[in-house]
Amino acid sequence: NKMVTGAKADPKPLKAAADADHKTLSEIDEAGGGSGGSDILDNGLPAEIKGVTHDSMWRSMKKSICEPEYFFPCTGVSTQEKQGYVQRTLTASGETYTENIYEDEANCEIVYRKLNNGAEIVYERVVALRTHPLKIESHLRNRDNGITVQWGMPEAESLSAADAFVQEAKRMDRDSGIPPDPVRDAS
Repeated sequence: NKMVTGAKADPKPLKAAADADHKTLSEIDEAGGGSGGSDILDNGLPAEIKGVTHDSMWRSMKKSICEPEYFFPCTGVSTQEKQGYVQRTLTASGETYTENIYEDEANCEIVYRKLNNGAEIVYERVVALRTHPLKIESHLRNRDNGITVQWGMPEAESLSAADAFVQEAKRMDRDSGIPPDPVRDAS
């Protein structure tokens, strides 16, 4: 596995795998996981997301914090609002874990920090919504120095998670009656 230092690396091109039946982002261990192979994701999903608004995508991603069962199979979900973050415990893929989840509205990032003996580990999982074009980026980052490292996430798992976010965003857009926004934050 290579390590990326400094700026984020260009993501590898990904094939469409809309019907992939794999784990979602929230199920993947911060050290990487999954089946390995050649279809490993470095930093994001370069494919543009179309047919949904930016706001509904962001709301969908935020919904996954307290209602992860809409996005991946899990049980025993409990959440507690803390000062500046949500602490969540759940069981997924046979593993029970607790993590602190931070929402960075300004950068459209959700940061997940697993706990080990009550303390946050050094690596955080980041799922971010980017604009122009609208896309989801996910990576592993050292929280102490901000260096992004290769997550090693199989692409099918990222595509499955992104698809869950998009499907929920489409539902939100249908319910609101607001058409998809073509441009956001243009100057």
